[in-house]
Amino acid sequence: MKVLKKIVFAFLVVLVLAVLGGYIYFDQKFTPEKNYLTVDNESGFISFKWLGSEKNVLLLPIHFSNDTIAYYLQFDTGSPYTACAMSYIYRILHHRKAIF
Repeated sequence: MKVLKKIVFAFLVVLVLAVLGGYIYFDQKFTPEKNYLTVDNESGFISFKWLGSEKNVLLLPIHFSNDTIAYYLQFDTGSPYTACAMSYIYRILHHRKAIF
């Protein structure tokens, strides 16, 4: 019985050391570098244009210093397709069903 207790105790010690070593290793390996980014002059309210239901797009205005023109960037949500493309997708699916 003493031998079994020593084996189990040794196994638990090795297991605890392995888990502790793995934790320290992965904590250091995957800790990101310090962020040195500073943001000055944060904007408050941002006006935007919504172009309606026939064109589902959200435009954000940007301005450059020494330029009087307002430029617009399209806000992108990362969707793989837009609502405008859905009509084409439905037509392709309908046409494909008619062929097969």
